[in-house]
Amino acid sequence: MDIATNIIQLSEVVGAVLILSAYNGRVIKKLFKPISEDLKRMDINNCKCFLVRYLADIEKGVMKDAVQEQLAYEMYDHYTKTLGGNSYIKDKWKRVMCRDER
Repeated sequence: MDIATNIIQLSEVVGAVLILSAYNGRVIKKLFKPISEDLKRMDINNCKCFLVRYLADIEKGVMKDAVQEQLAYEMYDHYTKTLGGNSYIKDKWKRVMCRDER
């Protein structure tokens, strides 16, 4: 009987721990949601600023090296695919970067 009682008590403890961890996970996620949204907004703004500056330089004929160009393509992909960026950046990218098939 002692073994059966111990197994039952252990399963009750494990069940309680699982319930508490699931509840705490939801609470923690809810608490950090505003921070996560702020970080995403900052990420979007940083990408927009970088891309607008980069595209303005390209329009002015400022030469960029291969690393700068690679970073611009990575930022554009992140901005459009991950962050769901807006159309005016996409339109400018197509106008400037696809103009002469860089």
